[in-house]
Amino acid sequence: MTAPELSLGATSQLYWEHRVVEAVATCARRLGPIADATPPVRADYEAVFTFFLAYVDTWHFLNEEKFFVPVLRGMGTTGSLLAVERIVAEHEESRLAFLAMKASYDAASTGDPQAAGVFDAQFTRYLDQLLEHLWLEDRYLYRLLQNALSSPAQRHLGWVLRHEPASEGRDGTPVEQEEVARRLCTRNGVTFPAWDQVLEGLEAEPTEMISVE
Repeated sequence: MTAPELSLGATSQLYWEHRVVEAVATCARRLGPIADATPPVRADYEAVFTFFLAYVDTWHFLNEEKFFVPVLRGMGTTGSLLAVERIVAEHEESRLAFLAMKASYDAASTGDPQAAGVFDAQFTRYLDQLLEHLWLEDRYLYRLLQNALSSPAQRHLGWVLRHEPASEGRDGTPVEQEEVARRLCTRNGVTFPAWDQVLEGLEAEPTEMISVE
């Protein structure tokens, strides 16, 4: 298989999306200080921002909140309720961090060297925060859901994740932004994730306990 829409399960689809996000984050780290950015590099910055807003927030986070969070709440266990609290809180923190980072980029675009330094620092913090969040979900949330949902439930939710958002006008988001990610990877010498290898990684993920600390 070469694309997530061919997946049999929701957990594996979202896990694969994490690997796409990581690849773009690696590209972002290779763009260098904004003060030194050439026009093509600035274009890559803009593509990265669009990706994070459209793919991470409007697509990936929203799907987790709409389809996975209710499953966790329905489980009613202490662990699942803690997971809901922390995951939703971190999504909101990521959204706020993105807005602050994008505002500092706009300020840096005026040529102010101090604003450029602020942007570089905020961009690094945003990427670190986002990747730490993905790590948490990989090692706890997805394993919890993988164990809690039967194979038919995984397959059904997998279909819903990829098709129901079309009714909200979000059907083109994953395909379009995954192509953006592929182009960014090609330009910045980053390997785009291979679907089959990603599935092997999901099977190997250890399970971690979660807290709200």
